Amino acid sequence: MITTHHLTRSAKCLVTTAVTFSLLGSSLGFVPRVEAASLTVTTLEDELNEDGDCSLREAIVAANTDTATDACPDGKGTDTIELGAGTYEFTLTGSDENAAATGDLDITDDLTIQGQDAETTIIDANWIDRVIDIRGGITVTFSNITIDKGSVFGSGGGVFNQNGNLTFDNVIISSSEASIGGGIFNASGSLSIQNSEITSNSGGGGDVAGLFNGGNAVIENSRFSGNTAFGGGAIENSGILTIHNTDITGNGSAFDYGGILNRRSAEITISNSIINGNGGGSGSGILNEGTAIISDTVIQDNEAGGGASGFKDAIGGGIYNLGTMTVYGSTISGNRLVAEEPNTGLLFGAGIANYSNLNLVNSTVNGNIADDQFGGTTGFGGGVYNDGQLFVNNSTIVDNVGKDRGGGLDNRGTVEIANSILARNRTILSDDEGEGLDNRGTVKAAHSITTHNQTPRSQNSDCLGTLISRGYNLVQDSRGCTLADDAPGDLVDVDAQLGTLEDNGGATPTYALLEGSPAIDAGNPTLPGSSERACQATDQRGVTRPQGAQCDIGAYELTDDALSFPSLAVLDTFDRTNGPLGENWFGPEGLGGYQIIDQAADVVGDGPIYWQQERFGTAQEAYVTLEQSDSQSKEQDLLLKVQGDQPDWRMGALEILYDARTEQTYVESFIPENGWTRHAIFDVSFTDGDQLGGRALTDGTVEVFRNGVMVGTTPTDAFFAAKDGYIGLWFIGASAAVLEDFGGGTLAQE
Repeated sequence: MITTHHLTRSAKCLVTTAVTFSLLGSSLGFVPRVEAASLTVTTLEDELNEDGDCSLREAIVAANTDTATDACPDGKGTDTIELGAGTYEFTLTGSDENAAATGDLDITDDLTIQGQDAETTIIDANWIDRVIDIRGGITVTFSNITIDKGSVFGSGGGVFNQNGNLTFDNVIISSSEASIGGGIFNASGSLSIQNSEITSNSGGGGDVAGLFNGGNAVIENSRFSGNTAFGGGAIENSGILTIHNTDITGNGSAFDYGGILNRRSAEITISNSIINGNGGGSGSGILNEGTAIISDTVIQDNEAGGGASGFKDAIGGGIYNLGTMTVYGSTISGNRLVAEEPNTGLLFGAGIANYSNLNLVNSTVNGNIADDQFGGTTGFGGGVYNDGQLFVNNSTIVDNVGKDRGGGLDNRGTVEIANSILARNRTILSDDEGEGLDNRGTVKAAHSITTHNQTPRSQNSDCLGTLISRGYNLVQDSRGCTLADDAPGDLVDVDAQLGTLEDNGGATPTYALLEGSPAIDAGNPTLPGSSERACQATDQRGVTRPQGAQCDIGAYELTDDALSFPSLAVLDTFDRTNGPLGENWFGPEGLGGYQIIDQAADVVGDGPIYWQQERFGTAQEAYVTLEQSDSQSKEQDLLLKVQGDQPDWRMGALEILYDARTEQTYVESFIPENGWTRHAIFDVSFTDGDQLGGRALTDGTVEVFRNGVMVGTTPTDAFFAAKDGYIGLWFIGASAAVLEDFGGGTLAQE
């Protein structure tokens, strides 16, 4: 013990100073560390009493107050509440208090609540109040838990976060309801949602059902599904929101957006995500009023119907933009505008409706439909409707349908389009030209292709209005439009010779240029990216331009690494003495239909024959020269991937069939349980001396060649994708046909 007896005045001062420092240690950071408490809940009952156990409510009170409550120890620091499997159902009713005594669980201090598993650990408010109320700038984490059946008239049926730092990890928030933010209402706090699901929440007659964000939120590896409200579906953002690797699926609204609403002055970034199958009045995928950046995302199969009033326009099935938006490396596909009876509103932009500023870069807009059912009088812009400022760069707008105008792109504002493709879009009713691009505003175009767009009256009607050309465009049918400014390099009334929409590498599906396309090496010869009129430095897939002498026109740059056709040697020249084909060939009905005559194979009957020396690999090619084609024959066929231990088309076969009567070439398949299927029709004819060829690839794709140039490609049945098989010939009613140089085998690149 220290005593002051007999000490001098100065000594007493020293002792006093020492004691003072020990008492004021907290101001200098010398207080011993306070250990956080771990509180284990021991009962499923909802109680706040003294019966010797620890309920969830009692554990939260202990954590909030740092005071032992019933059998729950006093909390200190950032406490952790451990919940076992089971349903923790609310029974203590009450409202308008923030002490967690009744109704919702009010959290006022740093806390972690972790369950055993989200499927088995359930906090159920039984619709007597919201589930969780977070007050103050605290840090709260939930993991491995379901938050279920919250209900409140105001905001945040499942969770209300005023300004805390809130994290959900492996959490399900479901079946909750509120006027706004049925699942979560984040007023101004920081929110992180990861590995979680926000599902089946409701906004009732109010706004957003899933999440309202007014603060700063990040969503990763999560799913929003089945959230519905009168005014909005999955997410409404009025703050800063980042979404990554997340599905926004099957949400709905009776009046407005179904998927995501980004409010004016708000910011949203979406990457590597899927926005799919949402429904609403307008902007069913995403409605943007603020600033939005979307990358590597699929926006598909969303549907807008104009809303419940019956008179409202349906706008933007996939995207409805009223702000500033960039879409990069994304696919907008299969979205619909359908105004059902008795709706009399108009339809604008099934894929995208832009009324402000939008950049579409390295993206594909395909298969979107603007069509009414009994009601809406007109449908504009199956792919894109623009009444603002639109920039389209390295993008593909194809296979879209508009009821009246602009199957691909309907423009009433300003469009700048470069290195892009508008192809095979169509309208249902309009007889105007220009259903690839219907321009009633200003369009500036460079290095772009419009081809094979259709109206009911015309098989090819690509553009309407005046296009300001910056050079190096290709327009297959220019009857409805004028290319102004006399720019260099434009190709007018020329077929682009495109393949079909498929995965050619890169983030989005594209149309490949077929070998021999006039668009190949037809771009600006100046250095890519060096000027406004120069082509882009890469194509839509990210392939460096140019691959040849100059850039290619359009969104696709043909690479030099494609195998030339044919790449394999001739198997049979038929250059031998007259007689049967010989032992290398097999025919289940005999070989009598084919004979060697004058060092060629003459077709003298009907039926299939197969090269039986080898069963080739999963990627293979075959070809034959038609020294003389029979102009009256309905079938001059090349067989690919014939199945069976011995070759037999009845076990499965892929074939390329040339019908000389219609001058068309078909790709067909036979599967025993399904019969014959026709996969594609190409307007390609073969005359004397032409080589008929094809490839069957490992993904089921069939490529068709004429004289070494690809003239068509199509996906086929998965049945054939990973199988090997035989190759052969099948001619019917072709007694005038004479054949030379049959070849093929396994491709070196599979």
